[in-house]
Amino acid sequence: LLPRFFSRWLDPESAATDAMQRPWHLEGNPYGHPPIAMIPKIITKLKQERSEITLVAPLWPTQAWISDLMDLSVDVPHLLLCKNVSQSWTTSPSRSRQPGWSTVVWRLSGDASKR
Repeated sequence: LLPRFFSRWLDPESAATDAMQRPWHLEGNPYGHPPIAMIPKIITKLKQERSEITLVAPLWPTQAWISDLMDLSVDVPHLLLCKNVSQSWTTSPSRSRQPGWSTVVWRLSGDASKR
């Protein structure tokens, strides 16, 4: 959906594969909407590289990583107010419904001087 993107798999239109192996500070304003299981790895990468990212993630207060997202935040997180996720490839209404949590857009930095 973006003109420049990294793919998990080999894709002729992607800039590269495996965003976790690329230095994010070279990307300007990287954006990520990862699987939930990747969030702790993204936090670790941000801290190690002292880089920044715009991250779409669930507001899930019981997860250990939520406090890290708040600590790394450099701007007010923005709650996405949508009840349905529109996906043209999804025909089942149950699959297009947003899960039971809220989705938030976070601007994060691993550089403590920017927080």
